[in-house]
Amino acid sequence: MKTFRSILPLLLILVSTSRSGIDVQVSSPRVSTSDQKSQKPMSDSREVQVQGDYMKAFLVAYEAFRYDTEIPPQKRNIENYILRFSDDKNNYFVVFVAKRKPEERDLAGGESKLGKDVRYTVTKSDFRMVSRLFFK
Repeated sequence: MKTFRSILPLLLILVSTSRSGIDVQVSSPRVSTSDQKSQKPMSDSREVQVQGDYMKAFLVAYEAFRYDTEIPPQKRNIENYILRFSDDKNNYFVVFVAKRKPEERDLAGGESKLGKDVRYTVTKSDFRMVSRLFFK
C-alpha cells in the first residue's frame, strides 16, 4: 500500500498513450460529500482512469526501475519522467521517458540530465518482467 500511495500523484499526470495503448478516460470533477450543493468542484481538476492491469504492469516495472543499478540514483526520480503504456497479445510495455530541461529540447538520444529513457516488458500471463531496453 505504501508504494501505491507514493505513485498516486503519478496517476494524475498520466496522459501519454500510444494508439494501441491504455484506455484513459478523463471526466468532469465530482464532489462526493453529502452537502454537494454547497461545494463546487475545482474547475481545473480532472479525473484520470487507468485500467488495473496496466497499473499492475506499471508496479512491476516501477519496482525494477527503482532498483536499476544502470540508472544513477539521482536519475530515478519518477517525477522526472513521462510514462507511456502499450501492449501486444502477450505483453505490456511500460516506457519511462525522461523529461528534458529547456536547453535539452533538441537532445537526441535516450538520456537527459533528469533521467534515462527505458522500456520494461511485462508479461500479461503472470505480470513478470521479461526484458529491459535502454534507448540511445
